[in-house]
Amino acid sequence: MNVEIPRLSPVTYQTMHKLESYILKYNLIPTMIVGCLVGVILSGYLFYQFSRPYLFNSSATKTVLNKEEMKNLVEEIGKIAKLPQREDPSVATVTDISKLKDQPVFAESKNGDRVLLYTNAQKVVIYDPISRKIVNIAPLTAGNARAVNNTIVPSASSVPTAIPAASVQNQAKIVLRNGTAVTGLASKIEAEIKKVFPQANITNKDNALKENYEKTTVIILSESARDAAINLAKVLSGSISDLPQGETKPTGADILVIIGKDKI
Repeated sequence: MNVEIPRLSPVTYQTMHKLESYILKYNLIPTMIVGCLVGVILSGYLFYQFSRPYLFNSSATKTVLNKEEMKNLVEEIGKIAKLPQREDPSVATVTDISKLKDQPVFAESKNGDRVLLYTNAQKVVIYDPISRKIVNIAPLTAGNARAVNNTIVPSASSVPTAIPAASVQNQAKIVLRNGTAVTGLASKIEAEIKKVFPQANITNKDNALKENYEKTTVIILSESARDAAINLAKVLSGSISDLPQGETKPTGADILVIIGKDKI
């Protein structure tokens, strides 16, 4: 079977010949190669700068835990989900889900959930450390990265805390009071807090004056711990409140948490 091979028209051939002569005359090949390389590098840099900073605000307080704790977190999640290999994720905690609810990737998320960012694999993993369940796994995009700007608190290389590090380690002394009739609820909430804020300084657990508190409340006892108290209230889905009538102010405490029936 004979196949007719298309031929360039004289006009097209002359145009290509002129272009070739122009490139050779002015030695433009090295310039074109360099231009292509610069374009590729610049595109990669802009994507990295566009996506990553929006997810992890560099002005946030960072708290670095040891490698063993980071390893344990990844292993815990790895038991129920396949995670990218040969890459250490950046990890953060959701602290203001109200600003994320309009984003589909965070539709089922809540305060206290962990967000694992795999930059190389372009993947986001959202994990609930309390129920130990995967909330969502989604591709990393500039859109969902931008959505969480200033709403999660990052860790430099490991599990984060949403309470400012200085408040947790050096200042904020937290007292838990069980405001229900359920025995051991304060210890349960302490364990849940430590899952999200491993360095939380809980100095005492006790029973509240009453056993019929409906909602969990966080009482700021020291102004220096205000930011820590606000973040703690977000994670517990509680509210900031004044000291209830009849309740005594715990000695030496910066934050008082009265646990309500909503935590049963």
